[in-house]
Amino acid sequence: MDDALFEIDNMCHALGFDPNKIRKGQRVFEYYRNFFVASGKYKESWEKLVKWGYAGKASNAIVDSYYYVTQAGLDFLSSIYKIKFKPMK
Repeated sequence: MDDALFEIDNMCHALGFDPNKIRKGQRVFEYYRNFFVASGKYKESWEKLVKWGYAGKASNAIVDSYYYVTQAGLDFLSSIYKIKFKPMK
């Protein structure tokens, strides 16, 4: 898989978004999560996304560190898939 596609796939996975399941005419995807706990090649990929501003990195008491898609990353995915991403209420 191409590196850029790998990063895009990781961001989609963090949001629980499967591009193959977009319904015809669907304009909004409400994501219920926005995190990815990474190691190995996944960690390298997420560090690139952080560098580009498409992801952020945080930590909590449960995991040492995790990554999440930033607004810039959501906007980038929106430009690719022509769908708006918003958090589920």
